[in-house]
Amino acid sequence: MPTADVDALERIEVVQGDITRLEVDVIVNAANSSLLGGGGVDGAIHRAAGPALVDECRILGGCKTGQAVMTGAHRLRARHIIHTVGPVWQGGGHGEAELLASCYRNSLALAEGVGARTIAFPMISTGIYAYPLDRAARVAVTTIREHIDGSEQPELIILCTFDAPATAAVRDALENAAQPELPSTELHSLDLSCPYCGEPTEITLDEQGGTSVEDCTVCCRPIDIAVSYDKDGSPSVRGRRQDG
Repeated sequence: MPTADVDALERIEVVQGDITRLEVDVIVNAANSSLLGGGGVDGAIHRAAGPALVDECRILGGCKTGQAVMTGAHRLRARHIIHTVGPVWQGGGHGEAELLASCYRNSLALAEGVGARTIAFPMISTGIYAYPLDRAARVAVTTIREHIDGSEQPELIILCTFDAPATAAVRDALENAAQPELPSTELHSLDLSCPYCGEPTEITLDEQGGTSVEDCTVCCRPIDIAVSYDKDGSPSVRGRRQDG
């Protein structure tokens, strides 16, 4: 990954605590489709914002999964609340990841549209909707990073977690996102001249550099294989007889 992407990740901050107490331009609510309040973060935001919030939400007529709508923040310290409806986890084979990514993508687009400099997200769908924490964190970080790569706003994006396991999952996702991309882990049909019989032999490599032992496909004798990669990711392969 280019250095610029790693630097961009510095715009993402992890905060463990009560999202309703954060002083940001936009707070994101993990809402249900009715927008009329519920449990968890949704209920906490409605209670903190006061009864005028549900009155405003009632006018909106609900929200579909993956979409997002904006209201005033009422009694919160923020300027706006963005309500987004995350997917219910059904095993991962029902488009949950794309729907969850849409929650973050659409929320960030709305925030950018009102010139928000700071925004705080809860861990969408990881409560009663049972989305696995590690998977949800990867979707959140990946989608936010994609937005950051193409936009300067918001300047600060907070992922507000509710407990230590959620915090650890987000930090792991951020750490993995900051790692440089490695070359492809598999090279098929690579021809190497056998150091024993001199015939071209086909080998398959599944390691990122280092050494391994492969049998010649012609004479069947073992070849010590050394693999390295250039800066551009191009492989360099050497074969050596085991008897020296």
